Amino acid sequence: MKGRIPMDQYCKSIPGKNVLVIGASEKGTALAEELLSSGAEKVVMADSDMERLRMANERLNGLFPGKVQWVISKADTRERFFWMLNEALSLMDGRIDLLINESGGTMAGTSLTLEREYYAGKTAVVTGAASGIGLALIEELLGCGAEKVVLADYNAKNLEQHAERLSSKFPGRVKGILCNVTVEKDVADMIAAAAEFFGGRIDLLVNNAGAGMAGVFTQPSSSGHAGGGMAALRVQSNEDWEKAFALNFYGALYGCRAVIPIMQKQGGGQVINVISGIAFYPMAYQTMYAATKAALNGLTLSLRTEYWDDNIKFCSATPGTTATAIWPDGKAPETAQTPRQSALRILAGACHNRRVIFGDDADESGSRNCFHPEYGDIVDGYLLKVARERRSGGWVV
Repeated sequence: MKGRIPMDQYCKSIPGKNVLVIGASEKGTALAEELLSSGAEKVVMADSDMERLRMANERLNGLFPGKVQWVISKADTRERFFWMLNEALSLMDGRIDLLINESGGTMAGTSLTLEREYYAGKTAVVTGAASGIGLALIEELLGCGAEKVVLADYNAKNLEQHAERLSSKFPGRVKGILCNVTVEKDVADMIAAAAEFFGGRIDLLVNNAGAGMAGVFTQPSSSGHAGGGMAALRVQSNEDWEKAFALNFYGALYGCRAVIPIMQKQGGGQVINVISGIAFYPMAYQTMYAATKAALNGLTLSLRTEYWDDNIKFCSATPGTTATAIWPDGKAPETAQTPRQSALRILAGACHNRRVIFGDDADESGSRNCFHPEYGDIVDGYLLKVARERRSGGWVV
């Protein structure tokens, strides 16, 4: 989920719930107190620091006698993470309704290691590769020892600049191909040219090309839209919708259609389709972006099992909140990660053949909550807050 949900939006769903809070810091303890004040049935605090746990337990049990238990454990390895979960389950009658990580790190049970040797000697095509995450993916693939790579992009100037720069560093291993992914013939020709450059084999295709889109679905209601960035938004026409699907959906579809026969012939391969966290948390005034990325996720996960027995791996990947040109006026949130950080998480997930790869912790957390039947009011409250803030002139995520 993008950002923290205000505590008051949890309140309706908390009564009677069992909650595991990882991290007995002052912040974690204060959060546990709020949860108990909101009616949580039981809270288990988990931390590796016994003194912090003792202080948290003393404070919370003084306020809520019999409601708080604790587990001494780190969550830095998969084994410790699952041991901690089992201990917490035993203290909460076998049921954990909500898990909150306030430890300041990523839980090892969900993190993945980038196995660089997985990409060594492989050939790879990346669309939208002349900037941002696409360019970072190309650079990391070369750093992992990929045999050859193709940068495909519509921006001729950027494409030439980066293809030349990387070719000077990796002679004979880099090729730039100008391609408009909204035109199927362009994509088919690009895939054919890439296969020729690679000697007939394509091991990896990353369909990364796309754009973030904002607009108004119909004419605004009488409540209107205040100033700020919202004032520039216009009603989206059918032509706008067609262009959005051409770029964010059909571009990847064309790539899949062109590369599958090559991968079938060679005995396997991998396709990563870059979606977005908005597929799980569709936000107001981004209907085209949400719909196109949700559709691409559906396509990818359907193809995953359709071509599993051909040894072609299909993965969806969210980029996470990343500082790229996708943001209006180039103003990414202060918390945005770098394109390289996003690329590393995507490649780490792909080498483990993750069904859905999450580009940051917020996307992973949001995916767990978005369709949970008991947290619908929390999700609605969060997204309604985003809609109202955007309507008042602030473009928030």
